[in-house]
Amino acid sequence: MKHSELSLELEVDVMAKIKYNKLGKPYGTPLLVGPVGIGKTQSVIELALKRNMIVVVITAVHLEGEDIKGLPIYIEKLNTVKFIKFEYLKVLFGDLDPNREYMIIFDDLGQAKQEVIDALAPLFKDRRLADREIPDNVYIVATSNRMIDKSGVNPTPHMAKDRFKIYYLDVDFEDSINYYIKNDILPEIVGFLYTDSKMLHNDTPTYELTKGSNPRNIEALSNSLKERMSIKDCKNVIELYQKYYKENDRLFKEVIKADVGEEFAIKFITYIKYFMDIPNIASMIDNPELFEEVEKVAKEDENRKKGIVYNIAVQILSFLDRNKDNNTLDCKKMENILVLINKISNIYKDIAALILNKVFEDNVKMFQNLAKMSKHKELMEVVKGIVKTAEGRNE
Repeated sequence: MKHSELSLELEVDVMAKIKYNKLGKPYGTPLLVGPVGIGKTQSVIELALKRNMIVVVITAVHLEGEDIKGLPIYIEKLNTVKFIKFEYLKVLFGDLDPNREYMIIFDDLGQAKQEVIDALAPLFKDRRLADREIPDNVYIVATSNRMIDKSGVNPTPHMAKDRFKIYYLDVDFEDSINYYIKNDILPEIVGFLYTDSKMLHNDTPTYELTKGSNPRNIEALSNSLKERMSIKDCKNVIELYQKYYKENDRLFKEVIKADVGEEFAIKFITYIKYFMDIPNIASMIDNPELFEEVEKVAKEDENRKKGIVYNIAVQILSFLDRNKDNNTLDCKKMENILVLINKISNIYKDIAALILNKVFEDNVKMFQNLAKMSKHKELMEVVKGIVKTAEGRNE
């Protein structure tokens, strides 16, 4: 199942679990299962935040049985054992705001000890713990890796599976790219993934202390490179490489390898080097005909060309973003940007659409002014179409 397909199904299930539990009828607690680092927990968090829920993530592998059942105390007069509850369990049935919704995520459930799984069984099956019912404004979801992922997952008794509604999540390229764009992952990384989509998830399970690439590690790499760009005052990864790592490929490879493994590092550096053979974005905005150099560099490799074109598209967006409040921006530059967008559209309509969607959102006034000033009939029509679509989106 794709992450984009999960959201609606998960929302239905967390609500329905409460409904059918009250009727005394079976309905499993959602359990998301999949490889390491593909965004299982993040998918639940995103759904919860959309509904303005309070999110609590409980890492199941850190729990002991006593954490759930409480600390056993022997009562001599009654010849029985009572359990003193731990403070953090209040999030399940106490001190809650009745006007808010809560999403409780039991993360890495498969790595939990069997005594913890047993203690949580009434919670997942009947929404109860220690004879107390979980409030209706508390929703419960669990996540787990698979045993083949070599991440410490324990065998699950067959009968225990009936407590859950098990969804198997896959890595989907389009979903991941949309997430990366939405969350400002470095465009050089997104562009690289267009050239080699297999690198999105190239993470063979092993007990050795080596890393591969997965969606979470790739996001971590983006953060790592952003920190270095900030410290060294560089605008993008290409500038960072040229100024500080060009003479030391080995060090740059180690920086990347630390997050996503050696194969990703080698291929990513090769991708970055391609940009040294094509004009920079400022030159292309001054002279759109230079865009033809892109096709020459990557004419024998379609994926490589798409990755480079994507990066150029994002640089155009960055230029527009930096200048969206600039009322004196050279009209010729704006016309040249439209020429570049047309050239990109002739090769990859999906990438051109990405640019235009962002243009619609952020640069409506700029293009309205340009539409009035444009002397080129073809560009005038393009601008009018942009403005019309933008106005329709903003109604």
